[in-house]
Amino acid sequence: MLQFIVDGQQVDLPPDFKLSLIIENPLFLTDKIPVPYSTNFDLPPTPKNLKTFNYPNRINTRINFIQAYPVNIIFDCIQVLNGFLLLKEVSQKLNFSFRGVEITDNITKQTNNIFLGNYQFGQGSRLTVDFEDPSNFAYKYKNLVQSTISGENAMVAAPIMLKDDEGKDAIPESLVVLVGRYAHPNRYLSFYNAIEKRFIFDAKVIFTTTVPFHSPTFLMPFLYHIINVVFGDSLISNPFADGELRKLVIPTTYHKNYNNNLFSDLRGILIDGSYKNLNVIIDNPFPIPNSVNLESFTPQIPVIDLIKEVFKLFCLSLFTVNNKFKIVYNKDIINNKQVENWTTKLMGKETITQEAAKTYNYGYADYMSEQDLVIENINQLPKLASLVPKPINDDKDVYYRIQNTDQVFCVKTKTQTKETVTKLSQYQVKKTGFETTNKKGDAFDATVKISPMPTTIDDYHWLIDQATVINPDTQQSEIKPVSTAIRRWAVPQWDGKRLEMPEKFNIMIYHGLSEAFEPIDEYPLLSGFDTDHHGRKLSDLTLKWDGENGLLNRNHKEYKAFVEKEKIAIKGTFLLTALDIKNLDLTVRKNIKNRNFFIKKINVTISTDKVEPADVDLIEDIDPLTPNYVAVRSQRFAKANCNTGLQGSNVPYTKVYTSSLSQIAANNLADADVNYMAEGQAYANQNGFCVNNGLVYLSFTTFKQNIRRVYTYSQNYYVNWDVVMEIRLTTPVSQDLLVNIRLDYPQVEKPGGGKFSGQYIAASVVYLTAIIKAGQFFVHKVAYIASTKFDPQYRTPIPSLTSTTPNTIGSIKIHL
Repeated sequence: MLQFIVDGQQVDLPPDFKLSLIIENPLFLTDKIPVPYSTNFDLPPTPKNLKTFNYPNRINTRINFIQAYPVNIIFDCIQVLNGFLLLKEVSQKLNFSFRGVEITDNITKQTNNIFLGNYQFGQGSRLTVDFEDPSNFAYKYKNLVQSTISGENAMVAAPIMLKDDEGKDAIPESLVVLVGRYAHPNRYLSFYNAIEKRFIFDAKVIFTTTVPFHSPTFLMPFLYHIINVVFGDSLISNPFADGELRKLVIPTTYHKNYNNNLFSDLRGILIDGSYKNLNVIIDNPFPIPNSVNLESFTPQIPVIDLIKEVFKLFCLSLFTVNNKFKIVYNKDIINNKQVENWTTKLMGKETITQEAAKTYNYGYADYMSEQDLVIENINQLPKLASLVPKPINDDKDVYYRIQNTDQVFCVKTKTQTKETVTKLSQYQVKKTGFETTNKKGDAFDATVKISPMPTTIDDYHWLIDQATVINPDTQQSEIKPVSTAIRRWAVPQWDGKRLEMPEKFNIMIYHGLSEAFEPIDEYPLLSGFDTDHHGRKLSDLTLKWDGENGLLNRNHKEYKAFVEKEKIAIKGTFLLTALDIKNLDLTVRKNIKNRNFFIKKINVTISTDKVEPADVDLIEDIDPLTPNYVAVRSQRFAKANCNTGLQGSNVPYTKVYTSSLSQIAANNLADADVNYMAEGQAYANQNGFCVNNGLVYLSFTTFKQNIRRVYTYSQNYYVNWDVVMEIRLTTPVSQDLLVNIRLDYPQVEKPGGGKFSGQYIAASVVYLTAIIKAGQFFVHKVAYIASTKFDPQYRTPIPSLTSTTPNTIGSIKIHL
């Protein structure tokens, strides 16, 4: 008996109710979050149902209409599924669908619209900024930003270079004294003072106040934190929260309140609220917002796109287990050898086809391989920087390949000296190190839209000392730099419109404080590589596809080999129990006739009284790392050992041939098999059936019925009606017979008295399929639940089917 339990209440189901479930294996999907789901179905708007679903037929309860209702689906006292009923439409009926796990609202939002965390700094004013006073909001802001360096928070901050054009890259003489101040925000996100190892720097050069300034800092959320927030309690495990994957960051390149006046307005403090016009309020203290939300820094992209892309990048699948999500590596599924035997569940003969091998296209969709212009190999980036300047013409391009990252740089000599600042060269990334050579086409697409930023060499400058001098032209005192540090580091380079919300997103690895080109300097390093710019190993995680430690070898190798193999695909009808559906594990192989398969898709219908046979698609499991070429030979054979007067059924016989050499070798094995015909005939003789072209007559030995429930729906009377019967052959058969039974019986009077006496149920038909074994009487117990509308027009008395006398209603014909 099928039951829906919502909020502790049993839902009224219609008499002919069917729940059609679709279960897909995420191992074979790349474009959605797979959960068990159903086609739409209707429930009656009975008083109980309307109350259970918060009276969705009332206009003033609209706020309660669109929601997911937790439901337990029970069949014969077994909780088959739990999940959520989604109300789609209310009319004369309540239209629902079922979803096997709760998908939070966050999955349907943009990344900048989910709550990733709020950080409070207390009240303050633009005129009271003090980074050294523990009671001041600026002090709390500084401490939060400085604490991101450890990587223990939900976010980090690290310098990202804005891709320079020629004009922006050259620092004008008027900004020489502002090096490390205005110059850096124009060239960097989250500039960090690698010399002093902090985000704060002195501002006395610009203002007479001793209050320091803060570099505008962009808080970059860790990927694991975003995933935890998106799935919430629905997530069993999160591999991004442990080990090397915990270092993955979604870099930030935008905040709605960033503007070029942040230094003069708020000393570089970047928080939420509206303060873009603070510069017009000079004389009066201005209360500023006292907090910032982490999501304010994230790109405007659908959360579902972020999840799909990072799962493709690391070859992961999202499974549902007991109404929860579980993230699983595809390679772990391929390598798991656990098997369940499903041979006995198969009904009839399976259909066998060949699953063609596919090309596995991988890589970053945004990156295309360029012509290799390398003229010299360099071991590490610092060595490239040390070669400059070179005695070459200003307009000549020179290319270098960095061996440990596979990047190619074009070095342009642009010598210019502005007092203490000398700009010697520019470094243009011509190959990022993330390119792949796979061609696109009709194949399995593992290319991803998310991508790492390229790494480039850049100068960072810092004022070391300064002095007060007299300007000879004005005879006024001025502060001039005495010495300025000009050093280099390797930083990610972002190419985009600075003040516009990005519609694409990047991914990077946070390595914590790392040594700059000068070993006395350290800075927070974002990178796409597993080594630093000196070639030193930083981790086992890299965002490169190729190489021993690359994504292809570490994450995709087994699954790629699986996709690129010829495989057998079968379709069959399987008799699954309620317990089978409850315990279904799509990561476990199913053994069918001594071959192992992965379930690809299941379509199963649960009716009021039974679990109907399921249509199942399966894909052969193979050893992905051993060459495997498949050929299939299939033919139908007629059973040839039936007695006189009986005809043998046609039986399909399929044989699979495999070779580790080539497809031609597998085809040759099939063509050369001289035993195939004899084996096929023997298989048909053993597994086929003998068919009688006449009729076999059965009689009842037991027959009873019971009116279980009478109710009204849509102003009509309905009844739930149980029928139990036992039938047997009058004589045994001499050979196995396959029979299809059509059981006809006429309109039935409802037994008993009361207001419904004298009314009748319309005629019904039951279809059965059974096997009569040779030498046996056929015994078949039928448990049939009829759900039929009363028809008041039948007033003439008709004998009810309550007699146990054989042939009371005539013989039952078995149509062969």
